[in-house]
Amino acid sequence: MAYCPSMKSLSSPRRLYIPARGLATALALGFALLYSRQLGITNRGYVAAIMTFSVVTLILVTSGTTLTLRKLGTKGEFFPYFYGFKTLIAFELLVSLALFVFEIFIFSTFKSEIPPLLFLVSIVYLVACGMHLISMEILLALHNFKTASKFEILTILLQISFFLISSLSENISIASRLLLSFSIAYIIISGLTIWKLRGSIGSWSTFTSPRDFLKKSRGNHSIGGVLG
Repeated sequence: MAYCPSMKSLSSPRRLYIPARGLATALALGFALLYSRQLGITNRGYVAAIMTFSVVTLILVTSGTTLTLRKLGTKGEFFPYFYGFKTLIAFELLVSLALFVFEIFIFSTFKSEIPPLLFLVSIVYLVACGMHLISMEILLALHNFKTASKFEILTILLQISFFLISSLSENISIASRLLLSFSIAYIIISGLTIWKLRGSIGSWSTFTSPRDFLKKSRGNHSIGGVLG
């Protein structure tokens, strides 16, 4: 039987990622319908603001760097630049955190005051969300689409499970319980990613100068921000 390049593409786990992402999106939508009815108007406003600030901030700050990593993965240049990527992305996550705290502070001061506990939980949520985002980007850059597909769906299932479990406790607000459910799921998936890639991409604790990586990312930060 003659070899056809398209057959390799069709047999690749890559084709599983888009349907898996679609299923995860559908599950997330169903979950949103479930918790939005329970939140009430005030908590719904808090959660919407926190989630929006988190996603927009992370995308604007990190999208150029993650886009560069995916391009390097496509070219087979992932490993030489990975340690520099880690240094840069760690700095960008700190910048994202600082911007997020400022945004929440402004919202709480001029729009609607966010309770102190929810404010702290939102910080945990931003960090966990960033960890999850980077974990998935690393899997995609390594073309590990099969694992990424499973983790996309597992993330939503974990979020739903933890939210239902947290409903047994009424010591904290439903908004805080919801964001903690998201955060725990994100942290678990990030831990699973580290475990999955253990030994295959070197030490996670090793960082190098991001100078060479920055050269590769030239022009991608503006493009990544727009695409994000």
